[in-house]
Formats: sequence, structure tokens, C-alpha cells
Amino acid sequence: MHSNPLKAFPKKGLKFYAIGRIIFPPIFFAPILLLSTFVFSKGIFFMKINTAAAGHTGPVKNGDAEWLAYDGKLDKQLKMLERAMERLKTVKGWKACNECFSKLPGGRTFDDVFNDDSVWISYCPLKTTYAFTNVVGGKEITICQQAFDWGVWTVGGTLLHEMGHVNGAPADTHAAEGTLLCCGYAKVHDPNIIGVRDGEFPTYA
Repeated sequence: MHSNPLKAFPKKGLKFYAIGRIIFPPIFFAPILLLSTFVFSKGIFFMKINTAAAGHTGPVKNGDAEWLAYDGKLDKQLKMLERAMERLKTVKGWKACNECFSKLPGGRTFDDVFNDDSVWISYCPLKTTYAFTNVVGGKEITICQQAFDWGVWTVGGTLLHEMGHVNGAPADTHAAEGTLLCCGYAKVHDPNIIGVRDGEFPTYA
């Protein structure tokens, strides 16, 4: 027979808790409760950056597409990506953006995709295209050097586009690029892009 390891009992008019033989006052659990409440209410978990310290192994090279970790030599690109993600985080909660994303084949909102910590963002040194996603509906994005050469707004817009593919936007329509118009990135929207951002092989750019 197993008993609950967390036991409550009164002591001098107050309720104390015991874990094994160690007794804790209620205030001990307050920071844990506050942290868990903050995490789940604020969506603190979101897409992950593939840094050298993360221990993540991205997909193998596929044609020109590479999924590399941001190491010490890519500090400038990493900082730009972090700034781009901070700007995208301000879009969370936008009704128009969430509705736009929810109409994609994956059916998830922008917030859902941004908060998905199973999605990884890697680096690709290619200077002739902006980004790739390993497959429509996949979880492996890689941002190419061409996007970084254009600056933080283009990196953000490119990431937004790839989030569209993560949410099922096909490669033969304007759906992924169209999300930029709904989510505050009209300044870097390209009306001529159909499915891909400048090229693909055979993943989705």
C-alpha cells in the first residue's frame, strides 16, 4: 500500500506539509505555484533555437538546405534571430493573425505555433534563398544567411513564413507568405512569392 508522499497536518492553527520526514510551511510552495501559473498563462515555452549548447541534431543536409547549430562564429546571426523572435512575440494575441493562421491546413493559431517548443530553428549559410522547413507540417526550420543579410525585419518575416509551413501551408500557394499581411509584417511581404521564398530543394522555403 502506497501513501501520498505529500501530507498536510495542522500545527498551532496553521497547516503544514510533510514530504517524507521533512516539514514545510505553506509559504514554501508559493514560489512553485506562482512560477507554474506564470508559465502556463504567459506561454513561456516557445519555439527553440538550435544553439551549440542545446544538444539538438537537425536534419541531414538536403541539397542546399542545411540545419546547423548557432555556434560562437554565428553570434551576430543568433542575436538577430533572438531580436526577431522578441518582435514576433509581441504579435501573440493578435486576433487577425491568429485567425489567419487558423485557416491554414494545420488549423493552429499563430500563438499555438509560436508556443510549440518542439519546433527548432537552425542556421543555413546559403545566400541565395531565405529559409527552409524540412517538410510541410514539419518541425525543423532553418533561416538562411540571405535573410540575415537583409536584417531583423526580414528574419522575422521569413520565420513567420516558415511558421506557416509548419502549420500546413502548401508550397504551391501564397498562403505561407500571406500570413505576413495578417501579422504586422506587410513591409517585408513579397506578393510574388508562391509557396517558396526564392527557391527550394526539395524542402519548403
